[in-house]
Amino acid sequence: MVCSSLLAMKPFFIEILETIGSPIKSQAVLAIFGGLQTAGAICCGICIRLIGKRQLSFLSLGLCTLSCLGLGSYLTFRPNYPWIHVTLFCLSYFAGPLGIALIPWVLIMELFPLRTRGIVSGICGACAHGIFFTTTKTYYSLVNLVGISGACYFYGTAGVVGFIYFYWDLPETEAISLEEIEQKIRKRKNSIQYQRN
Repeated sequence: MVCSSLLAMKPFFIEILETIGSPIKSQAVLAIFGGLQTAGAICCGICIRLIGKRQLSFLSLGLCTLSCLGLGSYLTFRPNYPWIHVTLFCLSYFAGPLGIALIPWVLIMELFPLRTRGIVSGICGACAHGIFFTTTKTYYSLVNLVGISGACYFYGTAGVVGFIYFYWDLPETEAISLEEIEQKIRKRKNSIQYQRN
């Protein structure tokens, strides 16, 4: 979900804000984004037990996806409201750590048994950083191909696909033991295999 939380844009953010225009200094906006990411992570820690990981993931991914698609629309039509894109970027940078940036790491610790957790979390971490590297490295190519608004639409579409995937496959693990989670996943796999046969 690197795409929908706009993390691929972060290394190029000052350049992006100067290109599309910002009502305040780009460096100040970047500092605000850092504060919003911290606030989102703190809210994630507070809200995880209140509403559960599944609902928090949906909330976070939904906000990030809406901000991506909103940014795409704003950058396509370019209305003369310079605070809209800053607000949408702020929403995305708060909503990412609110759920989709942090909950996968919590799920890794909950879903894998202790004997394999170390190696599996290392593999997952390597894959996540590989995906982050790839999306960051291909950002300029994507912008050259479809423009900044097209990149936002692409990232928003990735968020929609992720939302659909999460709806079908993301288990709720709050206050549930590993054995109960395994049973739910096993039942779902058996019912899918039964439907295919």
